[in-house]
Amino acid sequence: MQLKLYQSKTLYSPTQVLLRGKTIDTLSLIDSGAGLNLIDKTLTKNWNLLRRKFKKPLAIWNRDGSINKNKKITDYIKLDTIIDQ
Repeated sequence: MQLKLYQSKTLYSPTQVLLRGKTIDTLSLIDSGAGLNLIDKTLTKNWNLLRRKFKKPLAIWNRDGSINKNKKITDYIKLDTIIDQ
């Protein structure tokens, strides 16, 4: 797997997204502390991805272990991806 280390010590991995018969090459952020695979809301709009609502919004945990009181994850998508084929 070819990971790229950037100045901020953040790791990215080359990723292919399979979207409506097309393959899109992009980078995925590798976050060893994340418990979910997450995608930016702006990207879902730009790629015209179908967002679905969770029955119950998911809490977001801050880095210090506290629950973020201002935001929750309300939507999800289904997306096929290939990471480091």
